[in-house]
Amino acid sequence: MASSAREGAYHRLEDARFWAAPKLDHAAHSVEDQLAPRLSMLLAQAARRVDPTPMKAKSRSWPTMILFAGLAVGAAGFVMYRRNAQHWAEVMKSSADEAKSKAGETAESMGSMGEKLNKRTDEVPGKKP
Repeated sequence: MASSAREGAYHRLEDARFWAAPKLDHAAHSVEDQLAPRLSMLLAQAARRVDPTPMKAKSRSWPTMILFAGLAVGAAGFVMYRRNAQHWAEVMKSSADEAKSKAGETAESMGSMGEKLNKRTDEVPGKKP
């Protein structure tokens, strides 16, 4: 009876091993494919945090260069605006002076025309003075 119990236990243990071997192999591959990379990443981050050597600072030259380029373009635009505004003011002043002189000439010519008109109306026959 003891030998048959031992035989039965041996077969059950062997069956359990046949069942467990693929399960353990699958678990090993799952740990290797899924858990190990995550665990490795966590350990690497912890090592970087603990490491006393300073990390290389990120380059801040590009944003600074863009900022200065923007300031330069803005300054150039402001100078061009001011120059254009001064030129426009000069043009308007000269056109206003020209308009005044034309108005003066027109008024003078109208005045001389008025005298000529008065002279002609005086010469109209049949007009009583």
